Amino acid sequence: MAQTNGYVLETDADGWARVVAERNRACGTCSSIDYCGITRTAASEKTKAINKANANPGDLVRISIGSAVLLRRMALLYLVPVVGLMAGAFLGSALAGFFNMSQTGSAVLLGMTGFAIGAFFALYLSKRLSEKRPLHPEITRILRPSARVKDTVVTVECAACTV
Repeated sequence: MAQTNGYVLETDADGWARVVAERNRACGTCSSIDYCGITRTAASEKTKAINKANANPGDLVRISIGSAVLLRRMALLYLVPVVGLMAGAFLGSALAGFFNMSQTGSAVLLGMTGFAIGAFFALYLSKRLSEKRPLHPEITRILRPSARVKDTVVTVECAACTV
């Protein structure tokens, strides 16, 4: 399970919370960084999370993304192109006489074609899954209730004042 700590900025009535997530060392190499809303260059980033722990603004919380969902999506991205590569290579080897090529050349050519088709198909499926069922971080635990948000500037905008 990918986890980090953060502070709750605000909560919604519908069970969501806006949090400032602390980027930890693992975030730089994590393949799911694009899904959790934390950028690679920021030390911390605001993101929206499901408030399962019923945290309140100012609480220090643990933010998690489930490993099972991440592993399924990563398997889709990695395995579909490999299956395309293998299917293309076997097909190219079997159809070498039809293409009037050597068996190795035909297997390499159709293997690369199968890999490219598999990669595009995996990206298409991944984008569709992300639109239909996006990954959302969850607040799983309150580490320290009503902690002050340190080193974070929160800008409040209102019609009557200028900040």
